Amino acid sequence: MTTAEIGYAGERHVEAWLRSKNYVCHPKAADSSDIEGIGTTGSVLVRVMTGQAPNAAPEISAEERLSLIERAAKLGRTAYLARVQIDERGRLLGTIGWTRLPGAT
Repeated sequence: MTTAEIGYAGERHVEAWLRSKNYVCHPKAADSSDIEGIGTTGSVLVRVMTGQAPNAAPEISAEERLSLIERAAKLGRTAYLARVQIDERGRLLGTIGWTRLPGAT
């Protein structure tokens, strides 16, 4: 799989998880790599980091983390990082790792 395909697969798994929890996911803006979800208990902004086995999901840089937190605050959303690992066919391995980012709403 290409890097883009790996990222897309991870995002689809996160969107499916959010929808299963009754969030409405908005299409990503062309200039964004984050998923916006609106639920009955609040709104989230999620950065998805995906790795294809045997590789784990890559780390988010300090600059990316700060940017995500700032963007979430501006939009009135809670910032989360979702770490996903997929197999060679894009299937989810294990569970999605969720981290609520410090300083998030």
